[in-house]
Amino acid sequence: MLINLIQNPNILTYLLLGLSRREIGVPDNWDRVHLWLTTETMALLEEEGLPQNIKRKCPEIPILVNYGIDPPDSFWERFPTAPLPTVLETSLDKVKIYDLVMSCKKWTIDQYKRAYTVIENLTYGAPTYQKENLPSLDDGNCPSAITYGKDVTDCVATWVKSGFAAGPFVSPPVKNFRCNSLLAVPQENKVRPVLNVSSPKGRSMNDNIDLQCLETVRMTSAKSFGYSIYEAGRGAIMSKFDIVAAYKQMPAKLEDYRLQGFRWLNRFFVETKQIFGAITSVSNFDQLGKTVLDITLDRSQIPKKLVHRQLDDVPVVGPKFSGWCEEFSSNYEKICAEINLPLAPECPKKEKAFKNETVGKVLGIEFDTNTLSWRLPEQKIEKILRVINEINSKDTVSLHEMQVLMGNLNTVSMMSPFLNVFKRPLNDCLAHLQVNEDDTIKLSEQAVKDLGVWKNFLCDSEK
Repeated sequence: MLINLIQNPNILTYLLLGLSRREIGVPDNWDRVHLWLTTETMALLEEEGLPQNIKRKCPEIPILVNYGIDPPDSFWERFPTAPLPTVLETSLDKVKIYDLVMSCKKWTIDQYKRAYTVIENLTYGAPTYQKENLPSLDDGNCPSAITYGKDVTDCVATWVKSGFAAGPFVSPPVKNFRCNSLLAVPQENKVRPVLNVSSPKGRSMNDNIDLQCLETVRMTSAKSFGYSIYEAGRGAIMSKFDIVAAYKQMPAKLEDYRLQGFRWLNRFFVETKQIFGAITSVSNFDQLGKTVLDITLDRSQIPKKLVHRQLDDVPVVGPKFSGWCEEFSSNYEKICAEINLPLAPECPKKEKAFKNETVGKVLGIEFDTNTLSWRLPEQKIEKILRVINEINSKDTVSLHEMQVLMGNLNTVSMMSPFLNVFKRPLNDCLAHLQVNEDDTIKLSEQAVKDLGVWKNFLCDSEK
């Protein structure tokens, strides 16, 4: 067994450095690792289909046979409507936020400056930091929007009902209107419409942003949270909070409405809040999320290093019997309720949101503090195996296919650094394709063998 491991110089490096199994992300049972390295496995899965049976939020709207053509006028009689706001609207309580900020006594100057920026943005709208005045635009929608037309229609109607968008309008509602391309991104049990404000290349809203004006966004990872669990100890208590429609809690400036337009079924709409796809949306919301977290930490005893944040997700862990997690959870819920910041309800499966538990899903990884262990969700395993099998079935692979593959493998190796050993030949293929974007390449013999190790890891019966 040891001879097989030492034949790989990178594994030998791990051993010589004296890194623990926990640090390289492997189980105590080395026989399992040996099976990953030596077993020939070919996982066969059914082909993944389109998201099915997505529950509609606006069932009163008729379902069209073809979303690539204009619907009859009767279709729009059942569609919700909302005028373009002339006064900025937000459901968050700016006065209460100010009072909470002023009650904080342990803050730095930067924390106060960030909080005042949040209050200003809630009052006047968050800026898009455009360097130049962009001209009007009429960019066609992506084919994916038509493919998922029923779900896109339901989402757009929900935006209008929720006050996140204005419309429908027969003609552009403002001068110099930018009609951005609309695309649909299928996700687990839902489809997310996104404005492609990175198009057209070189003349888009994202290309025109002064990046120096944006505050740096710092996010956690499942790996970092795993280390916090280990530090908190066996039986540690976890909570995870998820802010509902996070970007939509921060309004856009009235003068920027023209930048956030789109057309759907030959009607015009305007997103009036921060939009998915815009670089500025991440930073503008992050300031709000960070401020709410800082207010909660000011009122809680838990050490800051045990509290994490990934934009709208706030996972926290505290040692058993310390009461830290329970106190933080109570304070966070109370503060969000006071300022009208909506949180997702607790999930029975402990996935979307949960409170004061020892088992739960955080940032895509299932953790169990009782056993100090983690596992990949079954759906994620199946997805990655499907990508690997698709690559193996091809004589040559493209740049996009390699990018998808390596993105999935990187997600796994973040939790198990041991598997980084088996990425080098694959990364060499990716590097070649990045230089020769229009080329395709045949995977090397070693790259194919390394993919076998990944499959064996993912197919391990103990997960």
